Amino acid sequence: SDGYSLLARPVEDPFRESRRYRTRVAPIVDGLPEWDVELLKYREEVLAAVEIVRREPYCEQVFHVNLSTTRGVLTIR
Repeated sequence: SDGYSLLARPVEDPFRESRRYRTRVAPIVDGLPEWDVELLKYREEVLAAVEIVRREPYCEQVFHVNLSTTRGVLTIR
């Protein structure tokens, strides 16, 4: 046979009982995000992004939410 076969085995998490690095979730400034027509098109994605960001260990507060409508430009030097 030219293929491989794999056997799945459960793996014990050695850090399961470890203390969390930081359990606090950063607050979001009241009134954010400020929904406009363009931002509303991506409501679920924006809310998911805000939740991800506010759980970052060094995030102290979410004070601005914006949607970039321009594409980045690759610059080769």
